[in-house]
Amino acid sequence: ERRIKGSWKDAASMELWLGQFGLELEKWGSDSFLSVDDLFSEIENGESQLEVWGRHDGASLLVRVVHVLQLQVRSLDPHLRERFLLHVWQQDSGQEETAHREILRLVAKKLKNMGSDSFTQADFAQQTEKIIDEQLTVQMDAFFHLEERGQLSKLQDQMVQSLPSERPKVTKLKFIDKRFDVEQSVSYKGLYTMYHLYTMEADIDGLPSSDFTTINFKHRNGQGCVNGWRWISWQSLQDIMHAKLSLLERVAENHKRGNKEVQDQLDTGAAQLEQVAQYLANSGSAARSSGPCSFIRTGNFNGSRDAEAANIEETRCVTQEVTERLRQLKQRFANYYTSSG
Repeated sequence: ERRIKGSWKDAASMELWLGQFGLELEKWGSDSFLSVDDLFSEIENGESQLEVWGRHDGASLLVRVVHVLQLQVRSLDPHLRERFLLHVWQQDSGQEETAHREILRLVAKKLKNMGSDSFTQADFAQQTEKIIDEQLTVQMDAFFHLEERGQLSKLQDQMVQSLPSERPKVTKLKFIDKRFDVEQSVSYKGLYTMYHLYTMEADIDGLPSSDFTTINFKHRNGQGCVNGWRWISWQSLQDIMHAKLSLLERVAENHKRGNKEVQDQLDTGAAQLEQVAQYLANSGSAARSSGPCSFIRTGNFNGSRDAEAANIEETRCVTQEVTERLRQLKQRFANYYTSSG
């Protein structure tokens, strides 16, 4: 069964339909989770669809299907040759609380393609331009943040008029790979999502040479958001992942059984780390051809094949280690749920 745009008359009717799948809908729209209204808008905009899959035990599994274009963005600044752009955090102008939501992923955008699973190079080039317009054009310093709900609507006219005449420009765009992932969504509590991920390498001129923020006025149908960006090295990304994993392990070790708030925190953190680990794994394989990770791991563009092979093997081992620690951590979560149930 597949549900797409037009399957429900409004978000309320969709919420009634979702109730049959045992999702914790009461948590949607709170903390870092998006709401039922957000999912309804996403589907009506053609950015995702829902499918009902049959499991081996006869039960039904609801799966959200999303096509995502992600960019490995590099700067033309020679001082940043060994770094790529990481989306670190986001502040949503429409939320009651303006807390930072941790992201930790590449520059990305959901693709509108319901009814077609194929894209051309021209499609990717067009979507890349949209990503730049929406996510990377309105640039602020690294310390800019929202202090109240709806703040961006008050600033939009003033800031749009003061934009520089020249926007960031793509000087090189190259397709890297396509892959599929099925995992629990970080945005919608308990909802499995199948990601069709298309990765492009993009050299972009006109980006700041230090960490910065941007404003996306089109986010969530015009409510807007602030995004935090960091130029990061391959090794730094691995360090961040290890630090977050260690923190989750300590929390899991010390938390009280039956504490659902902490268990939700652990689930969300583990799902986020799975995405980063998957990116590490795929970047390791992509290094054989191109992409920022190729020269990050070898240290220069002329490194020997032996050195490159050794660094790729090191990356593979690191990814395997993190994956195993995540597996053990998720098993610990499952044990907690069983004992507290």
